[in-house]
Amino acid sequence: MRPADGGSSYPADMQPISFPTGAATEAKTVLERIAGMLDRHLQARPGMVSGAQDGWEGAYRTEFDETWRIQETRLNGLREDLRTLAGRIGTAMSNASTLNTQRANARAQYDQEHQPAGAN
Repeated sequence: MRPADGGSSYPADMQPISFPTGAATEAKTVLERIAGMLDRHLQARPGMVSGAQDGWEGAYRTEFDETWRIQETRLNGLREDLRTLAGRIGTAMSNASTLNTQRANARAQYDQEHQPAGAN
């Protein structure tokens, strides 16, 4: 039998946990989309960069090469950070869902064990 107050009398370890699944799903989708876009652009850039560098010499070439190397490293790091964050959000969503399923099962068992005598 359910507690009279609609469920808040269950023990704390049976209470459902709140998780913003909709917002988490949206964030994960956006992070994955941006990481994919970065990946596509980074894969296209080496050919463009080498084309721009053909026959280019002097101080600006050295500066360009160093600037490009730094930016490429940063963008690769950003892409991996976005993927890592998307993965962590996915894991958190899965963990929250699993925990809430376990807690719902515990509440159902609690209700069965605490039925008034003679109730079906």
